[in-house]
Order: sequence, then structure tokens, then C-alpha cells
Amino acid sequence: MSWLGAVGALILLAISPVYLRRSLRGPTRPHPVSWGIWSALAVVGAIANHAAGGGGAVDVIFVMAAIDVAIFAAALRVADAKTSAREAWPVIPAAIGVAVWLGAQDPLAATIGVVTADACAYWPTLTKTWREPRSEPSLLWAIAGVAFVFACASVSTVDPASLLYPVYLTVSSLLIAAVSWTRRGRVVALLTPPQPR
Repeated sequence: MSWLGAVGALILLAISPVYLRRSLRGPTRPHPVSWGIWSALAVVGAIANHAAGGGGAVDVIFVMAAIDVAIFAAALRVADAKTSAREAWPVIPAAIGVAVWLGAQDPLAATIGVVTADACAYWPTLTKTWREPRSEPSLLWAIAGVAFVFACASVSTVDPASLLYPVYLTVSSLLIAAVSWTRRGRVVALLTPPQPR
């Protein structure tokens, strides 16, 4: 892991407990489908990295996976059961993406598989943030986007298989930050009844 990748990992390691605390105490409301898929990806990735002899970075990956599982548990506690059931469809394409990721021999195909799975997890959180922009902390998502920029810069081999996932993570994190930030005033305005003249 280069020093740029290490900086990105440390940033993520620093903000993840903050997100967890906000999920447990409010006002953050993580989407259970998103965090269920992300938790599965993190755990599978940690186990696969360990099996491949990932070295010292494996400890960080396992810590991140544990935090993801804890956020998923917090999401289940605050979830609306009806909404969650109606929005559970991403689980199926995500499972297909994970299968492609684990079974593909080609690095680019494997990367497309994991990006597909992650994007399926991302969609419920993005749509929830559009409806309820204060349910996601825009600053933390923006910081995560910066962390993934470091991950992009740390890639040693510039090719689609190496860059696709960190670039996707950068764009998706910054998009949620932007939606959460820009939609706040608009949603308040839509929900505020007109004042009588």
C-alpha cells in the first residue's frame, strides 16, 4: 500500500466510527439494504484479501468490515419495514455482481462485478437522500470522496481494472454529499406551507 492509499484508508477509518455514532444516536438514518450489501461486500473482501495473503492491510480491512456490519445493525433498528421490503430488489443483482467478482478470471470482469454489486447497494441510499437529505451527513460523504481520491492516486497500474472501482467510489460518495447538501433547502421549502397574506 502506497502512502497515498494509506492516507485514504486512515481517513475512512477515522470517519466511519463518526457515521456509526450518528446512526445510533441520530440524525443519520442509514438504509438497511445499502448497508446490508456493503457489509457483505466488506466481509467477503476481507476474507478474500486474507486468503490471498494481503499483509498488514488486512487488519484495516477487517476493522472496516466490522464497522460496516455495525452500521447495518443500526440501520435495521431504525428502518421502516415496509420501505425496506419494497426497496430490497437490489439484493438480487448485487448477488450476481458478487458471483461475477468471485468467479471471474479476468481482473476487469471482476472489477465490473464488484462495481455492479456496490452500485446496487448505492441506489437505495441515493434515492433516500434525495427524499430525506438530512438523513445522510453531507460532510462525511464529502470527506469519504476525498479519501477515495487518494485511493485513485495510489493506483500503480493505470488501467480500467485498477481505476474503475476507486473512481466509482469517488464519484458516488461526492454525489451523495452534493445531493444531501443541495436538497436540504429545497425539501424544507416544499414541506413548508405557504404563509397567508
